Amino acid sequence: GVLLNREYENLQASTTSDLATRMEYYERTAPDHLDNELHSIIATETRSISPELEQHFAQYFSDRSQVVDLYESYNDRFVQLGQTTDSLKQELERLSNDISTMTDQYNNTIDRLNDDIVSFNARASGAYYTDEASFARDRDSLIARADELEGMRAMIDEKMAEYEQKRLVYNSQVDESNSLMQSLDSTLAPAPAL
Repeated sequence: GVLLNREYENLQASTTSDLATRMEYYERTAPDHLDNELHSIIATETRSISPELEQHFAQYFSDRSQVVDLYESYNDRFVQLGQTTDSLKQELERLSNDISTMTDQYNNTIDRLNDDIVSFNARASGAYYTDEASFARDRDSLIARADELEGMRAMIDEKMAEYEQKRLVYNSQVDESNSLMQSLDSTLAPAPAL
């Protein structure tokens, strides 16, 4: 108890880990097991501890450093997954905004082009065009605008494909993180009361 609490205070003062947050969680969810959790965390996750505590843990571990090595390897994976999912989430949000903006622009541009095509067709069927060159010039302008829209649509399709690919990777990272978290959950349900 005393050795653990002293070590916990030292760790809080010297580290940027989430230990205090985790202990607050255990204090809320399993206050009766707080000492057990702290004992397990320090024993399996903390490389450098006081000699007195190291001697205490020697009765439970033949080589505690191997357990800490294992913790550090899966914790590194947690950190990596967290960074990757955060980065992917930001990219997905950016892509979603880009797609939305581009889609709005595309829809507005296509509406204007459709209106202009209706006007062109009305002028073409009337007596507006007096020579072939003016008709061809206006028609070519509409065709060029339609080609630009096709290019814009292709860019939106590319962004949507990129979004979908990143969404799948993001989901797999979240699934892996959740699976890893479940496999490491040390909280046990209480025994049923008789």
